Amino acid sequence: MVSEDTRLSPPETGIPGFKNCTLVEEHDPDRIWKAVDRLRPQVVLIDIERQGPHAAPLMAQLKSRHPDLLILVLTPPAAIDQALRCLAQGAYDYRIKPLPPQALGAALQRAYEKLELEKENAGIRTALQQSREQFIKLADSLPIMVAYVDLDQRYRYSNPAYADWFGKDKSNLYGQPVKDVLGESAFRVTQPYIRSALTGQEVTRRGFLPHGDGGLRFMEAKYKPVFDSGGQVQGFLGLIQDLTESQTSGPPASPPGSEAPSPFLDRARNLGLSLRESQITELICQGLPDRDISRKLDIKVNTLRHHLKSVYRKLGVHSRVQLVLTLNHPHPL
Repeated sequence: MVSEDTRLSPPETGIPGFKNCTLVEEHDPDRIWKAVDRLRPQVVLIDIERQGPHAAPLMAQLKSRHPDLLILVLTPPAAIDQALRCLAQGAYDYRIKPLPPQALGAALQRAYEKLELEKENAGIRTALQQSREQFIKLADSLPIMVAYVDLDQRYRYSNPAYADWFGKDKSNLYGQPVKDVLGESAFRVTQPYIRSALTGQEVTRRGFLPHGDGGLRFMEAKYKPVFDSGGQVQGFLGLIQDLTESQTSGPPASPPGSEAPSPFLDRARNLGLSLRESQITELICQGLPDRDISRKLDIKVNTLRHHLKSVYRKLGVHSRVQLVLTLNHPHPL
């Protein structure tokens, strides 16, 4: 502890609770500088009565050189305005003189408790940073797509697999709105699930999603809300897999009439599609290309395209993307 009040001396005043406290008394600004640089104290007492209008500049310079330094200002009642200026410059607190030893001891005790709390908080921040770095290292190595989105629906993290799926570098996604990255069509499909996640619900979507290259991909997305220590939602973590290949590598479809009841087929039939048109539409919404649909249903490609034109006409759509969005929104397949 460095003080400029020569009346403060542990042997004489016996500051309570600070038997091991080393008190260095200085009142000349240059010597205060040297003492602080040499001793690196945790607490400095500045007496406004001695420094007058130079107290605030002196304190600001000390804080500039030693940001972690706690400065306790001693002030007579008539100079409280100067003490407040010192607080504005970063002083920890002020006490009005004359100050009994017991009161000084209590003030110093609080100052050292604050130092210990800051040290503990620094340890917590370090541990959290290490945990974050470990999470990023793990997520970056995963083959599935991982992204963290905040309450403003902007990306705050994405792993390489996620960025690669969009043909971007992960650094280019940070801070970008989800809508801009996904595109209008894909965002319209996923928006209800994003909203649910941001209200604290864990949701899963499994179904078709338009890709930026114009193709159709069958995706599974799990959105897990992230909460702060007070239980408030801060964003959500998205875990996404592209299942298109698994959808196209399955066995041929069963002969017509042998299928188990399908909610999708029922929905398609309710829209006025025939059974064959409903079967074709279901496979399109799973992301299968024409040749795989033809193989599964044992029909020719030209026959498939003839049915597809009929589907477009009945549903009032003009592309596969519009078809999938019509059957996909607002519910997942």
